Formats: sequence, C-alpha cells, structure tokens
Amino acid sequence: MITTDILVRYGELALKGRNRGIFELQLQRNLKAAVQSYGGKVERLHGRFIVSGPTKNLEAMLKNLQRVFGVTSVSPVWKTDLILEQIKILSDQLVESCAAD
Repeated sequence: MITTDILVRYGELALKGRNRGIFELQLQRNLKAAVQSYGGKVERLHGRFIVSGPTKNLEAMLKNLQRVFGVTSVSPVWKTDLILEQIKILSDQLVESCAAD
C-alpha cells in the first residue's frame, strides 16, 4: 500500500531548552488546526512532525502548513511497504511524474 504524508520541519523553537516541549505542543496544536478541515492528522516526532491525511487534499494541506508560524519547510513523503516490487512501482511513478513536469 502506498500512502502520501507530509514531513514538517521547524526551526528556532527547538533551541529553547527547557521550554522546548511547550513550544512543540503549541506548534502541534497550530498544525492540527491548519489541516483539521482536510481530515489531516499530526504525529509528533523528535525534531519534526508527520502530517497524514487524504491524498486528494495534499496540495491544500501543504499550502496551509507553510503558513504556520515556526515551520521552516514542508515536504511530501511517499510511504510503502518494504516489498521490493512496491518500491519499484512507487519509484517508477515518481520518476514519470517528475519527467512530465
């Protein structure tokens, strides 16, 4: 199964030391608010967030996430099972879509 998520990176707030957790939780709430209407969900990882949601709303979620204060970059991420055939299919699709652009 192939899914598309969004990797969200953030900047300076990671350097706040003891307040880091507070800043990360606030950023997570802001990210949730930005994608909630599109069915997006936010997962907190160390130093970044993963946003998942319906692929049909990917562009709209990317646009909204870029506007959230503290976000330095957003990138689409494609995930698949660790099966060589599925990885080949996904990589072929990505190369074709890049060549079409």
